[in-house]
Amino acid sequence: MLAGHIYGNGAHDLGLVRLDAQGRLDASFGDAGKVVIPGSSSGAIDPWSGAALQADGRIVLAQNAYNGTDYDFSVVRVNANGSLDTGFGLGGRALVPFAAGSEDAARSVLVTAAGDIIVAGAVLRGGDYDFGVAKLHADGTLDTTFGDSGRALVPVGAGYDRAYSAALQADGGIVVAGFSRNGANGEDFSLIRLSAAGTLDTTFGNGGKLLLPVGAGDDFALSVLVQPGDGKIVVAGYSSGADGNRDASILRVDAHGVPDATFGNNGRVVLPMSADPGAFGNGAETISLLADGKLL
Repeated sequence: MLAGHIYGNGAHDLGLVRLDAQGRLDASFGDAGKVVIPGSSSGAIDPWSGAALQADGRIVLAQNAYNGTDYDFSVVRVNANGSLDTGFGLGGRALVPFAAGSEDAARSVLVTAAGDIIVAGAVLRGGDYDFGVAKLHADGTLDTTFGDSGRALVPVGAGYDRAYSAALQADGGIVVAGFSRNGANGEDFSLIRLSAAGTLDTTFGNGGKLLLPVGAGDDFALSVLVQPGDGKIVVAGYSSGADGNRDASILRVDAHGVPDATFGNNGRVVLPMSADPGAFGNGAETISLLADGKLL
């Protein structure tokens, strides 16, 4: 399955493609293997940002959707055959505003074992960004028992807190990773851990939050996973070196947010991806755990 953003004829839409095991378009999905889902309104840019597959084959997509005034978290669900699941939200879509006038940018979506949906991203209000997490029931309605009426809004650093990725723990806890301004350090990797009820887990980091430098300059986390068994948390992204160039960077912490001294240099690995000293765009955008425990 491939998901992404389509622009054409002045419109911004969601696009899905499903291939069979031989790499051919799956004609049983959508229109000859392809699905195009129109954006929220003409001319509005509704970027796709995450996807998750349910156990029953339905596909959950996260994006930002324009509501006529500002942007909200948006979740779209598609049936296994590529049609919109009209039993979800309003005609297959659910909008989640965080506050009047806020600009909400969804970045990651997860489906729990119970079928609930977790969406994480950044919320801009009053000129500053915070981490935002929302929980929906399987029908697209907000789970009002989670956080504050279905939403958790968490400031992390000194400002500019941008959540980019989320992962579920075995106990239902939610780990969210991104980057935050950390005073004179500039941007650092930042993480929060929420309980299944949407409250900060104070056994993690500093009151449920963690800010850690990785490289010599600014650090931007874009992907997170939780290792099964030991519950260690691995975060990947990129870091700026002293010369201003970017390198891929990885951080591993234990279940309490303490850097794992058995991994790299006190839990940190910085990897130049190019021999070109002028290379600028190096970095890791996603990380996966292989069956043998290696990281890809």
